[in-house]
Amino acid sequence: MIKLKSDSLIKNFSYTFFSNGISLVISSLVVFVIPKIIGVQQYSYWQLYTFFMMYVGILHFGWIDGIYLKFGGKSFELLDRDLFQKEFLGILLLQLVEFIIVLVYADLHYMPSYRKEVFSGVAFGLVFTNLRMFFQYILQITTKVKEYAVVVSIDRICYLLFVVLVIVFGGKNFYLLMVCDLVARALSMCLSFYFCKSLIVHKIETSRLFLKNIWNDISVGYKLLIANFASTLIIGVIRYGIQDHFGITKFGRVSLMLSISSFIMTFISAVSLVLFPYLRRIAVNKMDTTFINIREIVTFLLISMQLLYYPLMLILPYWLPQYSQSFKYMTILFPMTVFDGKFEILSNTMMKTLRLEKNLLYFNIFSLFFSLLGTYILVVLDAKLIYFVYLILVSLALRSILSVVFVSKKLKVNSLADIVVELVMVAIFIVSNWVESSLLIQLVIFGIAYLIFATLSGRKIRKIYLNIKNK
Repeated sequence: MIKLKSDSLIKNFSYTFFSNGISLVISSLVVFVIPKIIGVQQYSYWQLYTFFMMYVGILHFGWIDGIYLKFGGKSFELLDRDLFQKEFLGILLLQLVEFIIVLVYADLHYMPSYRKEVFSGVAFGLVFTNLRMFFQYILQITTKVKEYAVVVSIDRICYLLFVVLVIVFGGKNFYLLMVCDLVARALSMCLSFYFCKSLIVHKIETSRLFLKNIWNDISVGYKLLIANFASTLIIGVIRYGIQDHFGITKFGRVSLMLSISSFIMTFISAVSLVLFPYLRRIAVNKMDTTFINIREIVTFLLISMQLLYYPLMLILPYWLPQYSQSFKYMTILFPMTVFDGKFEILSNTMMKTLRLEKNLLYFNIFSLFFSLLGTYILVVLDAKLIYFVYLILVSLALRSILSVVFVSKKLKVNSLADIVVELVMVAIFIVSNWVESSLLIQLVIFGIAYLIFATLSGRKIRKIYLNIKNK
């Protein structure tokens, strides 16, 4: 039985890694090509659109999160068809109302033309994104990972094809790229609906009111929604401070560096999508061992991903010379994947599994407050841009460490050594890359530290593998 579950988990991971690998490659290609073609100012407008789109996921007010938490680990065939049909219709109505509100707001308020275009795109984007999220969550919680992987892959492949067409025909306007993104979202939304069609499209079985269910979903999910919203604001507040204090151009330059890390984070976070329904089916008395195993594997993978920095820094300065001043920030922003990835895969997933959403909310609110206070102080002091970048890393590191310590205490597990190793490796990475100008010497210094780390960590992972195999 355990072997069957392990085989199923590995299979689901392979689907998730493949689809998000495609997403990572395509998004990386686009983010490296777009700024070279459309110029710094147009790219800054594009980044403003993607910045707003980060937050449209809160506009279901925890409704979808409540469904995610309540039904995580359930079988698709056992879901209440009548209930989910009504859930869909209610969410659809809510998104259409919000669509109208955003368009009216953009029409009635005076703002530059590019901002009106951005708000128009966001209005359509919130409908496509949140309806797709509803269907994707259904696929995730019922472990229909293959279908979920297809949706993710189609979304990015379509986006790439549309962007290529725009480039081929000479399009150099952020508006056309925004349309490409929206059409890809719409198509992937339709595909995700198709996979869930049997749950949604059928004769209305009862006419009972479902307001009580809506309230129940929101009351369960609002803490997770606010936690996720606060999580995105941790970086968002600092980005807004950069945009307000240094202007749209520097905002665009830093956003490019953040985009590279964010795409890697999208790939990393996909692991938690597979883990959550799997962990919901594990007995509570086995959670401590599961936590330790996941922690060891995740730490190894996240530290190993820092090696990607070196080929990127070999290529990017030649490919995007107009952003040469911004690449120094990569040294600081790249390690954010270690802390953010650790939080998403380990702390976030475990707290949702153990139904500790309130504690998850507290950690994100605390880190948001730290980020907000730090941004305010830096703006008042008229600090250099580099300090805002450091603030991003410190805010994420603080949240990651505190949340891991909390979960470890809950499960009566010691994580101190793991945290120390993680901090030491990140410190070596930053110091060696910041102080030494030669990329080769940077690689040698970090490479030596990594070989020592990989040797010690590899033994632990091999032991985990043998324990699972022998069960």
